[in-house]
Amino acid sequence: MEPVYRYFAALYGSRVVTTYVKECRTVVSKMTGNAYFPTTTPLLTLVSTHLDALEAAELAAHNGPKGSAAVRNDALLVVRSDMRQLKAGVQSAADADVTHAQTIIESAGMYVAKRAMTAKQVLAARYGSVPGEVNLDAKAFKGQGSYQWQMSLDGKTWSGLPGTVKASTVVSGLTAATIYYFQVRTLTSAGLSAWSTTVSIIAH
Repeated sequence: MEPVYRYFAALYGSRVVTTYVKECRTVVSKMTGNAYFPTTTPLLTLVSTHLDALEAAELAAHNGPKGSAAVRNDALLVVRSDMRQLKAGVQSAADADVTHAQTIIESAGMYVAKRAMTAKQVLAARYGSVPGEVNLDAKAFKGQGSYQWQMSLDGKTWSGLPGTVKASTVVSGLTAATIYYFQVRTLTSAGLSAWSTTVSIIAH
């Protein structure tokens, strides 16, 4: 099964304030008039104002009176907060259109972080400790209930296996070099679930 990825908007801002301001202005420029972000104009205008203030405060911090550095630092905090809001907006747009998520993020002048989304299989089969033995592991549920297991030689005709209250069971006495199919369903307070996707394994 091909991995499923989720794309995240990322900002790797420079520690140098003047460079950081330029990076932020690039984001503002790319998001302005961008069809993917039709409602961000007021925020972009505000961010531009805050960037002007930060740029002036940074200049004053080097040439101005005592206390100018503190003013610069406060202005920097405001801009960083602004950029987090912009990133959240970009992420929201990307999540709403997962097919074009990467394009949406890049169009905002932000970096793309790709992460594989992993989830535990509903049912997995693995070899046991002795020949002819297979361990079955199901995705566990919370609360009380039981697991019902089935086995097949062709994936069509099924025979029941002993039920369990744990999310695992051991099947033994299997014939080597034979393909076996397995599936599981659960019985909880919510009722009986559908049978899981079938898994297969060649017995050793």
